[in-house]
Order: sequence, then C-alpha cells, then structure tokens
Amino acid sequence: MPRETYDRIVEHGILGPDDKVELLEGRLIVAEPKFSPHASGVLLVADALRRVFTDGWHVRTEMPLAMGPFSEPEPDVCVVIGAIRDYRAAHPGARRDPPRRRPPPLMPGPRLESLSRPA
Repeated sequence: MPRETYDRIVEHGILGPDDKVELLEGRLIVAEPKFSPHASGVLLVADALRRVFTDGWHVRTEMPLAMGPFSEPEPDVCVVIGAIRDYRAAHPGARRDPPRRRPPPLMPGPRLESLSRPA
C-alpha cells in the first residue's frame, strides 16, 4: 500500500492512535508492545540526544517518518533537522539533498548508565 493511501486511512479515522501499526515497505505491520525497560531506555536515549542536538535539530520519539512512497515507520528515537513547527504540514523524511546543517561534534559526557541513576 502506498504511504498516501495509508495517510488517508489515518485521516479518515479508520486507523487511530490505539491501532498499533506501522507502514513498512507497503505493508501494515503490528508494532510490538513497549514494556517498562524499553520505555525507560527510549526516554533516556532521547534525553541524552536532546543535550547534544540543540538549535536547528529536534529529537522525536515514536513519531512517523516519511521514508519513501511505501514506508512510514515510527522509530523509537530519531533526530531530524529543523524545528518542530517545520513539520506541521508533513512528517520529516528521507532527503536526497544533503542537509545544510552538520550535526554537532560528539563531546565526552556522562555515560548512559549515569543518566539512569538519581543524583
């Protein structure tokens, strides 16, 4: 099924927020349940990425990406170029032109294990 058809199905309410499916390579795939360790891991990764990717980038969690004509996955965490408002009309997706911004350099910081422990 093309992504455009999938989007119309969602817009008309045939599939809603409680329907845990994703469009991958033209097929509707049932999403796996998210148990507590998975949810905590997603939030920790997103928090760490937000510390690195600031102006000109934003971190998305479990939101759709327009990845070609037959896929609209909802990755646990991803980083996209631009501001949240840049995607009001359409989901971010694959780009053929190189981004105008470069990702920030990686800097030493707290290890993920230390992020999970209260101070």
